[in-house]
Amino acid sequence: MRWFAMMAATLVMSVVVKAAGDGPMLPPDGFASGWAREGMAKVYEGEALYDHIDGGGEAFLEMGFEACTVQRYRRGPETISLDIYRMRDSAAALGIYLASCGQETPDKDLAERHTVGRNQILLVKGRYYVVATSPEASPGLAKVLTAAGRAVADKIPAAEPPPCLALLPKEGLEPRSVRIVRGPIGLQAIVTLGEGDVLLLERKATAVCGDYKGRGGEVHTLIVAEYPSGQAAREALKNLIQRLDPTLSPVSAGDRSLVFKDGKGRLGKADVEDARLVIQLGLKTAPP
Repeated sequence: MRWFAMMAATLVMSVVVKAAGDGPMLPPDGFASGWAREGMAKVYEGEALYDHIDGGGEAFLEMGFEACTVQRYRRGPETISLDIYRMRDSAAALGIYLASCGQETPDKDLAERHTVGRNQILLVKGRYYVVATSPEASPGLAKVLTAAGRAVADKIPAAEPPPCLALLPKEGLEPRSVRIVRGPIGLQAIVTLGEGDVLLLERKATAVCGDYKGRGGEVHTLIVAEYPSGQAAREALKNLIQRLDPTLSPVSAGDRSLVFKDGKGRLGKADVEDARLVIQLGLKTAPP
């Protein structure tokens, strides 16, 4: 009986800890003059995220979502909703940020990567993605949002950039074009190669994408997907060949390479290189 009571107590404790989310990272009352918490924080874990995000939760889950801690703040009639998204790793957090940030407008007083506007700030650090939004856009609100972002960022451990970024060569890369993908939702936002999870990323393998400008001004896209093994990369190529989108016409295909053409006559090529699948898109001339 005593053993059962101890187990029950342990179970209750684990549930409480789990439900606590990332509350300790929330800005305290007074993080900016006159601003204080309103109500209790809410925590959404796993697919419960759909209860918080209407229509956008799948992109987070595909990338690698764990939990979201939400807290409202108030100063008189003004309100702010602050969301701390804890992702699986730094690649997942940066991937969500890059898909959302648009043209970044950072504040010089905030070191972490972010973009801030009149009524919203998006920030990424390590495996955390932070969003603070207000329905108002009163004068000076951007500084309040920046203060909220700084208060959270100061509590997040320092982290190195995601290793997947090293998959893209730096020469010629358009920095604003970089995207991180772990499934069909992210990939479809860049290019349609086929139906479903055509690259077999399965929310586990990571692909990084970027645009490159050639000497003549032409732009092509590079996608590099890294898999657990060379066999997994070859299976992904095989699946791509079998499920290639009808708008793309195969030119040649083999065990380690595929060349195809789009409706505008531009060429694409997919090559297996060790445990990676390297895809080039928008080429004017036949790739080597």
